[in-house]
Amino acid sequence: MQKASSESQTYSAAGIVMMCAGVACLSVNDAIAKNLTTGYSPLQILFLRNVIALPFTFLIALKMGGTGALRSYRPIAHLLRGTLWIGATILFFTSIMHLGLAEATALELVHGPNFNDFHLCGRYRK
Repeated sequence: MQKASSESQTYSAAGIVMMCAGVACLSVNDAIAKNLTTGYSPLQILFLRNVIALPFTFLIALKMGGTGALRSYRPIAHLLRGTLWIGATILFFTSIMHLGLAEATALELVHGPNFNDFHLCGRYRK
């Protein structure tokens, strides 16, 4: 059995820390959304969340590859994915209006295969 290099272990540790931070951010986001559903519709919450995220998304995309990073080679697939994502998010925010946050999150995590599962199992093509 080969030992992992120290560089590999450093990347693994950084990945674990980033994953934990990401899950914590999503948990805080869901808790804030639960609080906001008492006074706002799920569509309004989704709109504001995306307006806040848009500048960060553009900055990351520009840093990763300039304006070419924003170009889609499969626009129909991205449109379909975006539509499904918006629908899923609106339905989740609607569900937390009627359920507790823990119940809604548990139901969200106990789902069947999704598109990401199929993408990870398939071949990656650019």
